[in-house]
Amino acid sequence: TDAIGVFSQRRNEVAVVLTDLAMPYMDGTALIRALKKMQPELPIVAMSGLMSEEQTTEFKGLNVSAFLSKPFTAETLLTTLRQLLDDRG
Repeated sequence: TDAIGVFSQRRNEVAVVLTDLAMPYMDGTALIRALKKMQPELPIVAMSGLMSEEQTTEFKGLNVSAFLSKPFTAETLLTTLRQLLDDRG
C-alpha cells in the first residue's frame, strides 16, 4: 500500500504512526503487522470507532503502543503523542 511504500522510503523520518483500523485497501491490522515487521520498535497508535475484546487482545499481541477509541478529543491525541515521543527520548 501507499503507507508501506512511504514508510519504507522515509522510515528514519517517522517517529510514530497513526492508523485507523478500517481502511479501504488494507486493514489496520495488516498495516500494523507489516510496519512492525519492518521496524519492531516503531510506536503505533491505532484508532477505531468499533473495537471488540478479541481485537483488543490482538493489538496487545502486536505491541501497539496506544489505542484510541473514537470519538476522542484533540487533547487526548496530543497527550498520547507527547507521551510516546517523550518515551523515545
